[in-house]
This record gives sequence, C-alpha cells and structure tokens, in this order.
Amino acid sequence: MKTFNYFAYGSNMDKDYLDQWCRDHNHPIIEFLDIRPAILEDYKLCFNYYSEKTWQAGAANIKFEENSKVYGLLIRLDEKDKYIIRKKEGYPNYYSEISVTVKTFDNEIVNDVLTYKVVKERERDEHQPPAKEYIDLIINSARKYGFPVEYIKYLKHLEPKFIEKNAKNFS
Repeated sequence: MKTFNYFAYGSNMDKDYLDQWCRDHNHPIIEFLDIRPAILEDYKLCFNYYSEKTWQAGAANIKFEENSKVYGLLIRLDEKDKYIIRKKEGYPNYYSEISVTVKTFDNEIVNDVLTYKVVKERERDEHQPPAKEYIDLIINSARKYGFPVEYIKYLKHLEPKFIEKNAKNFS
C-alpha cells in the first residue's frame, strides 16, 4: 500500500467531523493510519480566507512568518484517500498543495509532507472571523493532542462569528 504524510491544522484534525463530511459528500471514510502531533515552523496560523460555501465565515490558512509555529497533526494516509482530501480542501481552486517539513512532538523531522494553503487570489488582507463551531473543532483537537497552552489561548482569543442556523443568505 502506497501512503503519504499529510499535515492537518484546521477542521481536518477532527476525525469525527471529517468522517461526517465524507458521509455527507458520498465519499468513503478516510482511515488515519498514523496520527502524531507536529509543528510546522516558520509559518503562522491565520484566518485570511472567507469560506463562503462551507462556513460563511473565516477558515484556517497558513502564511510564512519566521519564528512562528503552527501546531497540527501529521497524519499518514493511504494514497487512494488523497482525492478525498483534495475535494474537501477545494483543491486547486481554493487551496493549493504545498510540501512542508514538520517536526513531531518527539522531535522527529519529517520531510515531504503534504499540506494546504489558500490560493493567493482568495486570501484577504484582513482577518476573517471563523465560525464558533469551526474554531471549536480546532480547539478541541488542540486539547486532545496536547498542543501548548499558549497556542490554545491564541485560538480561544479569536473572535468567532456566530452564525444563526438556517439563516437565509441574501448577499
């Protein structure tokens, strides 16, 4: 079986949410073959993308910034599941694939790891507040996998956008 390493830093860290997305979109459930908390150095987590279709609010992105860190999960997946991750991330129109190097919490350096970054045309100059449900998925994963307290505090201090369920969007 051919596998690849994937670095998740947003809602895809939450396996239950990802499984539900797969069911809702008629895709097979993705099996996480291995999961390890990891750090992407010299990048910063930001919310400079507005997810119109899924969240009607900001969604996670990464941008290069020296001496910053993004915490996430290094997940080993079967190669056959790459197309599902691509669909979920809106590749190539919304997120592009980039290859990064991450460091696991036990200091193993892992090269050639696939992650996603918002395409330049869809990045905004200003912060896009994430939906409360969305940021809660990230915070819950951060707690579950032992991310640093400072990182969790950063996530908690993001002003979420409260979205009324079943509200009509007339814009």
